[in-house]
Amino acid sequence: PPKKPAAVPITTPTPTPTPTATATTSGCATSDDFNRADSTNLGSNWLERAGNLQITSNTLRNVNTANDHVATWTCGNPYGNALVAAQAQLTTSSGTVNVGARWGGYSGGIPSQGYAAELQGDGTARLWRISDWTQLGSTYTIPSFSLSTWYTLGLRANGSQISLEINGSAVIGPVTDSAFTSGDVGVWSYA
Repeated sequence: PPKKPAAVPITTPTPTPTPTATATTSGCATSDDFNRADSTNLGSNWLERAGNLQITSNTLRNVNTANDHVATWTCGNPYGNALVAAQAQLTTSSGTVNVGARWGGYSGGIPSQGYAAELQGDGTARLWRISDWTQLGSTYTIPSFSLSTWYTLGLRANGSQISLEINGSAVIGPVTDSAFTSGDVGVWSYA
């Protein structure tokens, strides 16, 4: 299994939305900039499945530094083809942050199906099929990576083509994998 995250804020300051899905549902927003009052209630379009996340200063953050923190975007699910993106700032070298698509099969709030784009605190990025923790494609290392710098992490799922994006550019993939065709989209950190 991959190294899981430590204390990492998952953040999305204005104007970068998360998640951003290519699908649109009538009357349903397809992004969230967390531009609202500080709260442990993420809002009606979010489902916290594991851990505890909070909105602080218009960013999404872990409440504590223990265990997995998973939240899924409930408005419009399930998504098939989607781009899920979040602006992330890693503050420790042992942390990771993930965005995911086509999630399902939850156990204790942790998805056991779907895909995750992972950014680690050492600047490496990996694309996973999480049902069996198979790495898809090669490992990518962000040039001149720096802690406390904002990076936009994205996972694009379009048919059987899956890719990981950093700052809007595909750096892994697209790779072909058809194990999962639809499901939830969301964010995941481990502390």
